[in-house]
Amino acid sequence: MIFMKKNRGMLTMALSAVVTFCYAGPIQDMPEGVSVEQMQAPCVVEFYSPSCTHCKQMAPIYKKVAAHDAKGTNFYRVNADNMARANTIASTITNNQMSKLNGVPTFVFVNKDGTTNGKIASGGMSQRELQNRIAQLQ
Repeated sequence: MIFMKKNRGMLTMALSAVVTFCYAGPIQDMPEGVSVEQMQAPCVVEFYSPSCTHCKQMAPIYKKVAAHDAKGTNFYRVNADNMARANTIASTITNNQMSKLNGVPTFVFVNKDGTTNGKIASGGMSQRELQNRIAQLQ
């Protein structure tokens, strides 16, 4: 505990490195100024925070599902610690259906035609549930 109080910045950096490591592979960071058309849908966008316990629990599930996806789905992530950027991206990819994040992790499922049709899930989920939601993408 003393280490965490004295070196909080270092601990945050270490936690960020762990979360980044968990996502290594087919999951891409959402680039700046991307539009739905540029995302090459179907895709899944996860909004997360490196300090979120549920996000840390979802990281290996999201990574595993992304690595074994046979459908050609693209997987993205957005660090919600930059709330203004995260809200702008959320609003853009949902065509203003979601103007701001209510919590993390939040997953947005985007069909090939760029629509989400309300396919937004907040909170953790099982690997099977995540796979089922991806299977429903058109």
